[in-house]
Amino acid sequence: MSKPQVIVYGYNASPFYQKLLSVLAVLRVEHAICATPPVMPRPMLSEELGITYRRIPVMAIDGEVYCDTSIAIEELDARFGGRQGHGKSLFAVHGTLQKRLVAHWSDREVFMLAAGLIPLQALSKEFIEDRKGFAAAPIGKASPALSKSQLLTHLASLETMLSESASQYLMGTETPQYLDLGAAFALHWLRTGLKAVPELLPLDGNGPYPKVLAWLTAVDGYVNSCRSGKPPRISSSDAADAIAKAGAAAVQKVQDAAGVSASDPTGLQKGDVVEVTPRDSGRVPQRGALLALSDRRITLRVDGKRGPVLVHFPRAFFDVRVPKEQAKL
Repeated sequence: MSKPQVIVYGYNASPFYQKLLSVLAVLRVEHAICATPPVMPRPMLSEELGITYRRIPVMAIDGEVYCDTSIAIEELDARFGGRQGHGKSLFAVHGTLQKRLVAHWSDREVFMLAAGLIPLQALSKEFIEDRKGFAAAPIGKASPALSKSQLLTHLASLETMLSESASQYLMGTETPQYLDLGAAFALHWLRTGLKAVPELLPLDGNGPYPKVLAWLTAVDGYVNSCRSGKPPRISSSDAADAIAKAGAAAVQKVQDAAGVSASDPTGLQKGDVVEVTPRDSGRVPQRGALLALSDRRITLRVDGKRGPVLVHFPRAFFDVRVPKEQAKL
């Protein structure tokens, strides 16, 4: 059996892209990178694959595409975590709790506070224009003082959690779990990328939250120890060819097996043309034919110019509905 081909779409300045790369390193998963620009358009996704979803990163495994970092990481761990030749599962201890904590706490609350501390002068006019309407609050409009005052309580909570842990990591494990990687990524970006809170997270390690600083250093060191050189680059054309080549078989497999429960509150049926849209930021819909809908996942068939591909979204934080023009019929 051939190895699954993992392709990641993203750009280096994206914290969520870096978070996914950290997970790939820790799980020791070989992958290729298809570089995207930080702003729209992204023809390597929209034109090549028919994917209009606009957030980064996007990950493909053979003919299946995973939109949103959370579902990409869940899939990676399910396929590779704890398997021979790969790293330990990131969800070995209270996995569902870890997922929910990262999704509700770090990915949203802490990350948005960090994003509120981005200095406007560090951003290009093109980037600022592209991000208008991306999130609920306009970019650069958050009060740095208020963002820092809120950040204090999260750092204090982390300091307490680490004081109570049986190890240097949050779940008391010998190696980092998903909660460690998921909680550290926004703070690492804030500390070393933005360098926005030196009074709270100084680079010299001498700050008011010593356990948090030691933990960030430990997580970063562990991730770096797992890296095995730079992943190869793949062109947008070659990436699309590889995904489409496996896409038809992946679509057929799900089409034959999966479905939609008759009791699902949406009232949707298998085969319906639907749109999937993030509930919080980057609210650009992805249209496709609904193949599967569970309590955790939405799966569409999307037809690009090279053929069909499966596109997966998490159910949490995403709406799935019939397009407005069809709903009126």
